[in-house]
Amino acid sequence: MTDKKDETKKDEVKAPQAAVAIQVNDRGLVLKTLDDMWRYANYVVRAGIAPKGFETPEGVVVALQAGAEHRLTPMQSLQCIAVINKRPCFYGDAVPGMVESSGLQEYGFSKKVGERNPDGSYPDAYGYRYTTKRKGRDEYSYDFLVTDAKKAKLWGKEGPWTFYPDRMLLNRARTFCIRDVYPDVMAGLLTVDEANNIVNADSEGVDEDKSRTLENVIPVWQDIMIKQPTNQSVEVVPHQDADPKVNTIPDDILTFGLYLHDSSESLVCFLPKSHRLGVLTRDELNHYIETRMERFVSLTAEAGDISIHHATTIHYSKKNQTKHPRYTFYLTFRDIENLTQEKIWEKQWILSRQALFVYALKEYAPHYLKKYFSDNKYEQLQPYLDTLNFRLVHDTPKIKYKFESVFIK
Repeated sequence: MTDKKDETKKDEVKAPQAAVAIQVNDRGLVLKTLDDMWRYANYVVRAGIAPKGFETPEGVVVALQAGAEHRLTPMQSLQCIAVINKRPCFYGDAVPGMVESSGLQEYGFSKKVGERNPDGSYPDAYGYRYTTKRKGRDEYSYDFLVTDAKKAKLWGKEGPWTFYPDRMLLNRARTFCIRDVYPDVMAGLLTVDEANNIVNADSEGVDEDKSRTLENVIPVWQDIMIKQPTNQSVEVVPHQDADPKVNTIPDDILTFGLYLHDSSESLVCFLPKSHRLGVLTRDELNHYIETRMERFVSLTAEAGDISIHHATTIHYSKKNQTKHPRYTFYLTFRDIENLTQEKIWEKQWILSRQALFVYALKEYAPHYLKKYFSDNKYEQLQPYLDTLNFRLVHDTPKIKYKFESVFIK
């Protein structure tokens, strides 16, 4: 008798429990638990309607979670999300929908900028403007023009940019505008169009010669910015690093700042997206400073952090309000091909600067030397290694660098 009762208890333990029904409201299924998501994901996979990249139940769950974080229903998540370069991305039309459902937007609308040429072609100044207003903030607009698409190497690209250029210009203007005003809604997500233009380092067909990046760039300028304590400090006014008289090809110039001290007060401030304005005259620069001063974003950094900005990015720093000096080591890099095209930079000076890379690799990472420099390039730079000068004179017959900055007052 006892044995029979024990067997009954064992059977009761092994018996499967009835699944709790998934709730339904007027918009369809309501997935409240991970078990709900898992069951729904299996239905999707078995039905054969799982999007590419989400072919497994685990993949569908990831899509559902990404959509849920942006207030999308299960089916909206599957329809609006795609996998590009191993990351979930949203189709363009999903972006304004997410903003509208967030309740943060008062209004948003688009407007055509310029007109097409009589022959139907698109002038560089043609494009779209998207305007939005977030509750409690000022109205904000963003233009994306044909010239912007050309700079990004999108114009004429096979696919949607060829078949639906107006739609793609609108999508870019709208996405960039929304990303600026509603970063909490976008949360770093990319649209499918943006993700498709990101180079995947793991993709096939990458030219191995591209790894020799140090053969293509040199540091054209370096210095230490010292922000003295309170009573000795100076203000660096808004400016661009690029000089319109010298930098005729400014698209390749990047400045790296290595912070030797923490920077949490009297910060460096940057105007987002200003690198797209190109090299400005002083009058043009003053115009943007006067009209967009409230849009500058400050940068907080700790010792050892590195900041990177384009030479045409407008930036400034206020006086150091602390009792301690703040040191930042700056290096500005340029593409050698563009330097050569400007025809104002002496070849010997370029090679002398390039030799700094070889010296650094020989001293600190010799195993990378052959990866970044071919044997022929190494032999070419060898004579400059024997007379290496870390503080090379920047003066040439056509260029005179002044070490006192015109931007300090």
